[in-house]
Amino acid sequence: MMSLQFIDSLKKRKNVKSEHYHVYPNKYFLIDLDNDNKFEIIEVVNKLEDNAPGFLPVELSQAFDFHEIYYYEEHNDLYVKANTSKFEFYNLKRKAFYETWLNQFKKPENLNSVLKEVVNSNRELFINEIKRLIASVDK
Repeated sequence: MMSLQFIDSLKKRKNVKSEHYHVYPNKYFLIDLDNDNKFEIIEVVNKLEDNAPGFLPVELSQAFDFHEIYYYEEHNDLYVKANTSKFEFYNLKRKAFYETWLNQFKKPENLNSVLKEVVNSNRELFINEIKRLIASVDK
């Protein structure tokens, strides 16, 4: 119950709605990342989609999803944003995910012709954003 209330507060705090789709741009999910029987909250933020809703094809959009992790702090009885070292294993998987996409953007041979065109037209933007995400995970 508390986790759902916290998600609602995140939505209110980041009350940015896409004018095109009339929805909150961020996604949220609950998962027990450290097997302590307490749910962490993952807020999925996509800066490129926030700035230009619908710009990215669905197949590419997920490449730019950044996972903000919040965990429950019992002694303060609230959720707090985790630093990247708290969930190192999870962040290592995210880093590998971004590095795979970075390689794909550098050499988009395996993409269909429509996606190749989008990548080739926006290569510098995509590569810079992926590098920013990798740096964010490395903090």
